[in-house]
Amino acid sequence: MDSLETKDFLKAEDALAQIGKIIEKMNDILGRIHERCKPDVFYHRIRPFLRGSRGIPSLPRGVFYDKGDMKGEWRGYRGGSNGQSALFHFLDIVLGVRHKPFRSTTSLASGVGTSDDFFREMVEYMPRHHRRLLSSFATRENLRDLIMSTVGKPYYAGLWKAYRTATERLVELRNSHMRIVARYIIVPSRTDRNAEIGGDGLIGTGSTALIPFLRQSRNETFHAVEFDAV
Repeated sequence: MDSLETKDFLKAEDALAQIGKIIEKMNDILGRIHERCKPDVFYHRIRPFLRGSRGIPSLPRGVFYDKGDMKGEWRGYRGGSNGQSALFHFLDIVLGVRHKPFRSTTSLASGVGTSDDFFREMVEYMPRHHRRLLSSFATRENLRDLIMSTVGKPYYAGLWKAYRTATERLVELRNSHMRIVARYIIVPSRTDRNAEIGGDGLIGTGSTALIPFLRQSRNETFHAVEFDAV
């Protein structure tokens, strides 16, 4: 991002090319999850410990935290979610991917409600240093807008290509995530009588309507390379 702000586009092009390769490597590694983790084991033995206590139909008030003498309060927290990964937030910031607020009928019907911005809320679940890092990058000049300003200029064709490739790699990574969710969560849930099903389908550990949320995130990443999305 420093190279773009100083108009060192050749350096920025090289950095974006490296980002694209790194995302591709991440996708390759993610695709090997089946080598060490079976769907049934993940769904029945691991996933229950990742569930939260917010936005879950079976826990409409969350969990009661007893402070002694039956005094306390009800609290609801999100469960483990890929949205809590600082790496994905960082890639979205660098590539200029803009996510709209996500509200599902499942969340509204639960009586608990959701944040107007799920991604922003997930930042609050990250370690402090991760939050500070993301905040420092979020206040920088928008990289996507800078790149879009060079589109159509032959001299910067390589920069645009590197950006588009990196963004497409992120789309592919999110597609892979959806396929894994289908194999490791959707399919096993069909035989699970205790599966949390809402109006929008299966609920993720982060208390969102699983597939609609992931699909929206994927589509918003794809739209980052469209001119009319500027």
